[in-house]
Amino acid sequence: MWWDEKFYRNGEPSFSLLKLEIEIGLTRHIQLDLYQDFSLSQGQFNIDGNQFEIRYAFAAEYNEISWNPVLYLEWYPRKGQQDRAEVRLLVGGDLGPTGLWAANLYAEGNVDYFKASYAEGFDGEFGATASASWPVIKDVMRLGAELKGGVDQHGTPTFYASAFVGPNVLLTYRPAGLKLTATALFGLFSADPLVRLFVIAGWQF
Repeated sequence: MWWDEKFYRNGEPSFSLLKLEIEIGLTRHIQLDLYQDFSLSQGQFNIDGNQFEIRYAFAAEYNEISWNPVLYLEWYPRKGQQDRAEVRLLVGGDLGPTGLWAANLYAEGNVDYFKASYAEGFDGEFGATASASWPVIKDVMRLGAELKGGVDQHGTPTFYASAFVGPNVLLTYRPAGLKLTATALFGLFSADPLVRLFVIAGWQF
């Protein structure tokens, strides 16, 4: 379960996105992710649509290939809005004896209804993210930092520089397969949201 909250500048109302996700391992290399999305903006609750993701891991085992590359493809049909598509290259691995790092390159944009009167056009995003974390309490808590940089149209015809940086924390309870991740990203440019907060709760069964 994902909670994504955007706190905007200049008194603009915040925007909340809730995602319910199930991840299904199809083969040793392929994972299917299915989402149901809901949003809350200005007191209005909406059912936004679904997301479908396929992840292809080039290796069958962790660290079998340097950087553990994974190809990520997403299709996002949205209710009453333009559909979106996204592609990412995910990489990551060990950082010293106890650290972990991860990064990805991403490209995302609208893919249909460009000429509709309500449409935003392409509304593209391009960039990269990176993060690193270290254990504070072994097998229970990790602390780290994350950054994201690139360009974003923010629903306009113009590409704006975009950058975020902030801390993250990961809590796990391995006997039950539970984890909780929280990240607070602070926007560095005026076109970015002031703060973007992610909270992700997961159960592996």
